[in-house]
Amino acid sequence: MGTKLLRSLHIGIAVGAVSLVARAGIGLVSLGAGAATVQACSITSEDGGVLLKSQTKYTASAPVTAQSMGTFNGEEIHIANQNGDVVVNGDPNATNISVSTVPFAFADNQADGSAAIADVQTTIKIDQSTSGVITVSCASAVSNHGSAQNGNTGCDAFTVTVPAGTAQNPLKITAHALNGSLNATGLNMSDSAIGELHSDNGSVTVSVNGSVKADSPNGDVVATVVPNKGSSVDAESGNGNVTLSLPKDFSCDSLSLSAAAPGAVSVDPGFTNQFTATSTSVGTAGTGASSIKAVTQNGSIELKPQ
Repeated sequence: MGTKLLRSLHIGIAVGAVSLVARAGIGLVSLGAGAATVQACSITSEDGGVLLKSQTKYTASAPVTAQSMGTFNGEEIHIANQNGDVVVNGDPNATNISVSTVPFAFADNQADGSAAIADVQTTIKIDQSTSGVITVSCASAVSNHGSAQNGNTGCDAFTVTVPAGTAQNPLKITAHALNGSLNATGLNMSDSAIGELHSDNGSVTVSVNGSVKADSPNGDVVATVVPNKGSSVDAESGNGNVTLSLPKDFSCDSLSLSAAAPGAVSVDPGFTNQFTATSTSVGTAGTGASSIKAVTQNGSIELKPQ
């Protein structure tokens, strides 16, 4: 009998919040307007045959938490999760920044999963080493741990609580979910530095006051925004629908609504300022937002009154 050849590969990206302590799965891919989800599996080639083995998703037994040092004093806030969802909550009673998350790893056995999870835990940080900036982040495991490939590790339910900000002291904030959805609520955003709320591969849902750019190249964007005088509002999707909710009497100097064919732009009833889907401005110049833009390359746009 000839020499037997064995080759092992590990594939898959784990995304999204999962409440189970362990879950087995074989590759499941969802393409289109939403995020792609691939559960990890290992593939072994044996003398020309292929064996597909699902891996188990292991999670930390309890959330990992951290808080910033000292009282929040208007620093820029940068949030990033390399593999998983991001939730940003604005709390009017918060005086500092906190994070809670559950590290995960796909592996063939618990020992490898536990080692990878411990590795991920070392990447969960609130970094205040740069003056005027607070960075909250989670990365994948630094290295592979046996059957647990570092690309199949990350942080579930990466939840960051920040002071809500005020009209007098608004937030300067960017938040990125590199491979998951992003949800941000209760934020009073600065008009001098436009906040970016972004997902590389997932939906974006935001509810904010002030200036914001909410975008995803692969997912729906749902933005509820109360703009200030001079605010800039930008909601964009490369592959998904855009829903933008604005005050029923909003005004803006520049309005741009663009959906590539066969997508369409629709304006729901209830607005009091008599604009249409093809209007380029709304209301009296200089009294409201500087610009409002909604764009999708593959989907439709809906404007809704609040």
